[in-house]
Amino acid sequence: MPDYYTILTVAGQAKIANALALGTTIALDRMAVGDGGGVAITPTETMTALAGETYRGAIERLTADPDNPSWVIAELVIPPDVGGWSVRELGLFDAAGDLIAVANLPETYKPVLAEGSARDMILRMVLEVSDTAAVTLTLDPTVTLASRAWVLSVLPAVIQATTEVRGVVELATVAETQAGADANRAVTPAGLYNTLALVLPVGTILWSGAALPSAGWLVCDGAAVSRTEYGDLFAVLGTTWGAGDGSTTFQVPDLRGEFVRGIDLGRGIDSGRTPGSWQCASHLPHDTDGQHIHSIPDSEAAIDAGLEAPTLEYLTQIWVDSGLKIPPGARDDAPAFYSSTVRPRNVALLPIIRY
Repeated sequence: MPDYYTILTVAGQAKIANALALGTTIALDRMAVGDGGGVAITPTETMTALAGETYRGAIERLTADPDNPSWVIAELVIPPDVGGWSVRELGLFDAAGDLIAVANLPETYKPVLAEGSARDMILRMVLEVSDTAAVTLTLDPTVTLASRAWVLSVLPAVIQATTEVRGVVELATVAETQAGADANRAVTPAGLYNTLALVLPVGTILWSGAALPSAGWLVCDGAAVSRTEYGDLFAVLGTTWGAGDGSTTFQVPDLRGEFVRGIDLGRGIDSGRTPGSWQCASHLPHDTDGQHIHSIPDSEAAIDAGLEAPTLEYLTQIWVDSGLKIPPGARDDAPAFYSSTVRPRNVALLPIIRY
């Protein structure tokens, strides 16, 4: 007979036989280790407890051996913070607290961190039963641990997440998020933020159909805003659109009521302009006269039918308004020419800038 072995206790044999006869199961939920009371032990069928129990914990795993269908393997993990004694015996208990099987082990010391060394200890007990279906595992999720070896053994079989199946997914780096080529990685908030910063960088101006700007945007109304609170925007705009109070604030563009024109950048169409520079309106060539006067001679020969000659003795000039109005002092060649031919049809939108 080998020096180290596992046997079913009397209680264990009876419960397994009863389960097989009735087609029921026994629930195993605890394992315990002991120091044998300071000496090596010889397991016996009549044992109802360990000789010197030092630790009891939930069964980590209960499986059937793939190569031996009649073998049941129970596994216990002793955590690093438990120990300070030698392990010489191992017991398996059911949900009722009865000792089902017992084994003796080569003496192994289980240290704790205070002694200068700490580690998980994994112990396995192999039972041989005529029908492994008669044995089930009852788990206590509050104390069940996963060993490193077990995690590494099951990870390859974990289902990978897809657009249709839940599972494990790898997080995308910022570069992978920006590349947008991998459909099997999850985007993080940081990756999404940095990607959006490339698509819509700080200082981007858009037109919105809403009445108010959404989060992350300011109205282009020329307001003076904090250089600290909107530091990223200040780093982009500087004082191009206004220095604010000169120290703590700066101004955003004011596009209210304005048409926007692309900066010339050497094309020669609108030379000398810089970002943020304003330009007044100018008129386009047209064949519409300004307000002017048509004189009618006050001679009887020039009077249309229906006017009596005596009336004309008080009339020195008749004038006809062309309908086009120019403010007092304005000229046809003035830069701010008030003409319906200058302004195209338009729709008002809310100008916003990203900060």
